[in-house]
Amino acid sequence: MLATASFLAYQMWIWCFDRLSARDRRAIGAHIARRPDLPTLHVVIAVDRASEQRVHATLRGLRQQLYPNWRATVILDAAYGITAADAVRQAADPRIEIARDPDAGSPAAAWTVAVAVGVLLRPHALYLIALAAAEHPDATLIYGDEDRIGPAGLRRDPYFKAGYSPELARATDYLGPCVAIRGAAAELPAYRSGDAMTWLRSVTTARAPGGAVRIPFVLYHDALAPRPQPDPPPAPAIPDSALPAVTIIVPTKDRLDLIRPCLDSLLALTDYPPERRELVVVDNGSSDPATLAYLSATESTGAARLIRDPRPFNFSLINNDAAATASGDILVFLNNDTQIVNGAWLRRLVGYAIRDDIGAVGLKLIYPNRRVQHIGIVLCGSTGGDAHVGIATDAPGYRGLAQQTHEVAAVTGACLAVRTALFREIGGFDTEFPGNYSDVILCLDLLARGYRNLVVADVEMIHHESQTRRFFHSNRRLSQAHKAASGLAVARYPDLFRDDPFYNPNLSWWRPYSLAFPPRVTKPWRKSRR
Repeated sequence: MLATASFLAYQMWIWCFDRLSARDRRAIGAHIARRPDLPTLHVVIAVDRASEQRVHATLRGLRQQLYPNWRATVILDAAYGITAADAVRQAADPRIEIARDPDAGSPAAAWTVAVAVGVLLRPHALYLIALAAAEHPDATLIYGDEDRIGPAGLRRDPYFKAGYSPELARATDYLGPCVAIRGAAAELPAYRSGDAMTWLRSVTTARAPGGAVRIPFVLYHDALAPRPQPDPPPAPAIPDSALPAVTIIVPTKDRLDLIRPCLDSLLALTDYPPERRELVVVDNGSSDPATLAYLSATESTGAARLIRDPRPFNFSLINNDAAATASGDILVFLNNDTQIVNGAWLRRLVGYAIRDDIGAVGLKLIYPNRRVQHIGIVLCGSTGGDAHVGIATDAPGYRGLAQQTHEVAAVTGACLAVRTALFREIGGFDTEFPGNYSDVILCLDLLARGYRNLVVADVEMIHHESQTRRFFHSNRRLSQAHKAASGLAVARYPDLFRDDPFYNPNLSWWRPYSLAFPPRVTKPWRKSRR
């Protein structure tokens, strides 16, 4: 598991897959010549006091672009800008001008590329941006991968980004210091003075892009010191009077050592009005006298409603039938091998699940030893894998994702919240998946309908992980069932398993968030020669 790619591994990856040869440059030039539909780009470079000394390098990268159809405006504040103005004059390129506002100067362009000083564009960056703009006519925003230039001039710390994540865009600078926005610069918030990254954040959020396109290539190097991330937006807060009713469904069978701490912690710690929550325990054929006595006692106190379902275990059927009796507006599916450690868990789940554009919501799940078990699921070709497994619960993970609420393809059914009406609209858990992949398919059904699935990373829950049933790899029959379910899931959503929209094709399928050798991308200038 990598917080960022190791330096030596990244040097090898660059050597094998990310060098721009003379042959590549010729192919790019030929591709540009065959594409008269590529748009003219207006590059807007915002200069602030902290970065003015680096404007020479940014302009040098701009002049070295293989794509010729661009013009640039360097925005200066009236109080300073001598160094930047000298750099523009030394560049001696008529396509570069100085202005005090981004809409000044040349006629409007269909696409504006907003760049912070300190960004070193790679020679094919504007070509790839123009190509993405032409091939995605509905796009409103384009961004790409990046890395950094170290003190010795070597590339390091690549950031291979997920598909567009509104949650990350609001909470972090993950889109980076170089983004392309559909529309003329006059339509963007004007840069006056101060922090160029603050201006870039306003540019990328003000238009609320609905058609964002990620380019899975390193477009630029960032030569600046790591920038502090903005303060994350406050968690969704709902007053008690407006909290929706919630039904929590917990299937179980025997294993008093699991179900007792699960229910006891839930009832004792959950900070949610008791009159607005319903606890439904589905007893799936328990025979242990102590477990039966505990469940009966819990029911007799009115703390839970008990459903007895003696059928052979079928995760989808058990939960669907229980959900059909639910009175809550929000459903929370919870494993019996979970344990509450943070009283705010339900408020945090509900705060996101209640939103109209959200599908399934999960939590960060941890092992009893405080190591991570789950922070979302990555679709890995023919399977699905939990992200960041085994890292410390307070570790950042890949680019801070382990500490940030963010979109994922799927979350585990061990703790999953969804609006009741939405769950019923899509038909609940698919009964073709009695166990493995039932949660993944539910999430992908929601994703296919345009909903976003989230994992909430700042609230934890202990998960003993599959303690009720043996691991599939230790049982031949369960292993065969897992493989069958995997094949059925991939057949249902082959495009999503081929390219997880919230993962990156430059990252490994086999070790999530490690480098892919080779990456699963095709260089468009090479493809165009076929």
